[in-house]
Amino acid sequence: REIFRRLIGYVKPYTRRVLVGLVLILIAEGARNVTPLLAKYAIDEHINSDALRNRDFGAVLLALRGVVILYTALLLLDLVASFLRSYMMQIMGQHIMRDMRVQLYAHIHKLHAAFFDTTAVGRLMTRVMNDVAALNELFASGIVDSIGSVIGLITICVMMFVVSWQFALVTLAVLPIIAMATLFYQVLSRRAYREWRRQLSRMNAFMNERIGGLTTLQLFNQEASTVRRFTGINTEYLAAALRAVLAMAFFGPLIELTGGLATAVIIWYGGGQVIQNNISIGELFAFLVWGQRFFWPLRALSE
Repeated sequence: REIFRRLIGYVKPYTRRVLVGLVLILIAEGARNVTPLLAKYAIDEHINSDALRNRDFGAVLLALRGVVILYTALLLLDLVASFLRSYMMQIMGQHIMRDMRVQLYAHIHKLHAAFFDTTAVGRLMTRVMNDVAALNELFASGIVDSIGSVIGLITICVMMFVVSWQFALVTLAVLPIIAMATLFYQVLSRRAYREWRRQLSRMNAFMNERIGGLTTLQLFNQEASTVRRFTGINTEYLAAALRAVLAMAFFGPLIELTGGLATAVIIWYGGGQVIQNNISIGELFAFLVWGQRFFWPLRALSE
């Protein structure tokens, strides 16, 4: 928490950008998740209507034209808002990276000479360049996208409960599986990625020292010994990277599987309700779309 609080301090000079980004997220999420309601309206009021049964195709097509225009306008609004939000956040991330590098570089100059006797230059380079670059994802997309994911989840849940609270509860029945999988993934991935970064720092430090002292190594004929040591360090780095990749490879398909189960539940329950005339075909279609979209922000939050 203390680290996160310190990192948030770098965002304060750009508070206005963050607020604009949040407004753009609200616009994008609202436009995106209203479209299933439009599709429901088109299906129930026009496609599955008396006018179509009476073969009044002209009247149906004319009514659908307005729905399609509004649907397209909402998609374009989502596109523009998402683009502006992403562009603004990437710019903010680059500015924060610049501020952090300047601060770190100035801090290194203030350190006592004894510090450099026990700390490898390559490790410092990893902290100043690689680790700061890794934080760019947090500032450019992580913070705002996490808030956007929560807003997206809330928006979808509100839409579903407004249309049919019983159907919404059935759709959300897979949430306990997702919660357990997400907690397990976060613990596994946190350990794996921390070890990955540690091994990267270790390898960079080794390479910096050996390349900087290459003349001395050649003078004492230590090339073969250095290569063997580097091979061992590189192998440990590879193992750490593969563990991190394994964590990601585990979670992605699990979310897809859970999403497939949710879709199957929606078809099973919703199909039965349609047959019994408790809900319309448009409502079934809308819940299928919301059910699929519900898992997008969940994956983003866990990552």
